[in-house]
Amino acid sequence: MIILQQYPNIGIIKEDIRNEKKRSNREFLGISAAEATIELLKLGPYLYKYAVNEENQLDSIIVIPRALLAFFRKSSNVIFLDSTFNKNKYNRPLLNIVGLTGNNQTIPLGFAILSGQCEKSFTWALEAIKSSLETENISLPSVFLVDREQACINAIEATFPNTNIILCQWHIKKDVEAYIRNKHGQVTK
Repeated sequence: MIILQQYPNIGIIKEDIRNEKKRSNREFLGISAAEATIELLKLGPYLYKYAVNEENQLDSIIVIPRALLAFFRKSSNVIFLDSTFNKNKYNRPLLNIVGLTGNNQTIPLGFAILSGQCEKSFTWALEAIKSSLETENISLPSVFLVDREQACINAIEATFPNTNIILCQWHIKKDVEAYIRNKHGQVTK
């Protein structure tokens, strides 16, 4: 971006630079960064699934390391799902998948980068989680802990119909504080 600052009339936009960088990387590697990522996942002890869009570009990906599932196998009752939206350079939701052990310790189980924050995207990820648990002969969770994302809740109900869903207390507290602040001004702690 320094070039654009020094030469504002050069006629190049940020996207031109980004495209040239992708072309250069592809020329150097022989494949795109997404393709290189998939190739690396094939070599490692990961359960993964990915989807591509109409332009054959990576649309969604979920990665679950088998070693972390081994810890989860001992007490696979609770899974936390927490998603962040538009916080990465791709403006894609990042879904963190976290298990709770019998010692009340959390263990990261994996992550997914989704195509959107719609029910279809969450269902895609949850079906991959379910398939991974079944592949590793791990009991399906009896509880999902989530924020108040309705699309995620609907996807859980569809994919894991016999599972309980609990809303995260921290998210509930933040929603209550926001409601009170909106109605009455500043919230005291």
